[in-house]
Amino acid sequence: MRTAHRCIVVGSGPNGLAAAITLARAGRNVTLFEAEPTIGGGTRSGALTLPGFTHDVCAAIHPWSLRSRVLRRPLQVSVLSWREQVVSVCVLLTLG
Repeated sequence: MRTAHRCIVVGSGPNGLAAAITLARAGRNVTLFEAEPTIGGGTRSGALTLPGFTHDVCAAIHPWSLRSRVLRRPLQVSVLSWREQVVSVCVLLTLG
């Protein structure tokens, strides 16, 4: 009798998510652990300043995420979604 492989992934940043997605697609039973209250690591966004403004918490991964064969596919996790903004970079300068 063959037993099912159970995989544990620690950390839900881009690498942890990619590992969990890859293992799940291969038919493995995957459990993902995250120490922070929200998942996503460097892919998270949040309201850091004023209401109505969403900021990238760790934006270094975002330019590469949609190029990733794993992360560019729609995730089958209801709490995650990709959003593309009309303006991706904005620099504010004081006049005067």
